[in-house]
Amino acid sequence: MTGQYSQNFDSDEWAEEIFRQFFGDAFYGGFHNHRGRNVFHFRTPQNRQQQQRQNNNWHLVQLLPLVILFLMSGLSSFNTPKQVYSFTPTSEFSVNKNTEKYVVEYWVSNEVSIKMMEANTRKEVEEIVEHDYFYLLKLDCNKQRNRKNSFSYKSQYYSGSKRKHYEEQASLVDMTSCEKLHELLGYS
Repeated sequence: MTGQYSQNFDSDEWAEEIFRQFFGDAFYGGFHNHRGRNVFHFRTPQNRQQQQRQNNNWHLVQLLPLVILFLMSGLSSFNTPKQVYSFTPTSEFSVNKNTEKYVVEYWVSNEVSIKMMEANTRKEVEEIVEHDYFYLLKLDCNKQRNRKNSFSYKSQYYSGSKRKHYEEQASLVDMTSCEKLHELLGYS
């Protein structure tokens, strides 16, 4: 019976697994082949301490990417400027304003409204508002153009009623952002 049992399992692997289950990896030294014989070696306390230091350092190295990720996300939140205006009224942004140059409508908080009495602050806020407004207009205009072009290209590949359908869809695309850009800046 013993012969059958040892044929199914490699004795070295079986003994290693049993020893690990009983004593854990801290005391495990391992089997080494010494002149044709398998010899088990215990770790000495010095070897265990050295192995433990290496394992502790390895865990720190494994955690390093997570630590860096958390630090970067934390630092980026410090650099995020607080919003000082909105293009739509809210409970926080309830004071209506218009920029001087392009008459862009926006809303600020009471606190910002008071600070805007100073000429420099008002100019800085209005520059930001107009920059953001034109950026959003350009994005919307690009979307509108792409939609219109998509229908126009589709109409070129069809004939009959499908062609008329796509031509009609192209003509119905809302182009107000492009028209507003053209009106304010002379281009779209």
